[in-house]
Amino acid sequence: MENLNEGIFFKKAFDDHLEVENTNSSFSGLEFNGEHSTIKIDLPENLYYHVDVDVEYGNIDMIRDEFELNKHVEKNSTLTLLGKKKGTPDSAPIIKVKGKVVNVDIEKKS
Repeated sequence: MENLNEGIFFKKAFDDHLEVENTNSSFSGLEFNGEHSTIKIDLPENLYYHVDVDVEYGNIDMIRDEFELNKHVEKNSTLTLLGKKKGTPDSAPIIKVKGKVVNVDIEKKS
């Protein structure tokens, strides 16, 4: 997916590979629940957002020094991460990912 103008929501995904190259100011969030999938999303540097990840046998790649983490637990094969980009208001979009064998890559686009 090249451009994402609002939000995207996957309720039950399997073996999907989602790549978002561009978002705009009306981005309302991403919600993904699935298995055996990868998500790559490029976000503008000036976009503030929350992150809620709970995956088993998964990983999240992001620039962690830009985040305030409320919860970060890696136990056995489970990763739970809850936080927001520094300065994010409560009303900002949320990237929410749940599942098994799901890898998430959040990159900033200059």
